[in-house]
Amino acid sequence: MKHQGKIPKITPKVLREKTYKRVIKSSPKPRHEEKLLKWISIRKQKPPLDTEVLVFQKFPYGTDIKIAEFVRPFNKKRPVFGIGIERDENGYVYDGFPLERVTHWMPLPEPPKFRS
Repeated sequence: MKHQGKIPKITPKVLREKTYKRVIKSSPKPRHEEKLLKWISIRKQKPPLDTEVLVFQKFPYGTDIKIAEFVRPFNKKRPVFGIGIERDENGYVYDGFPLERVTHWMPLPEPPKFRS
């Protein structure tokens, strides 16, 4: 390979960038269902009621990710994200722990398939 003029200097940063690009190019492309798993802002869209989803919480001291259910408690007008949800015999939510500061959610991925 001929260089015209200056020979490019290979620094650790340049080497990392080239290696990263090579790894990305050689990595398998995500399947269709994996592309669908993106964080959704709760300002833009809410999940369907009575659905378990992955939620992202942002606090002043950090963040957290949990599996939660999006439900409408019997004594509330608006649905909430909660964990430990309990229902009565008619399916009404009567107990659970509501989550605060949820900013985003995403559907849960399909569970792995095992050979029988």
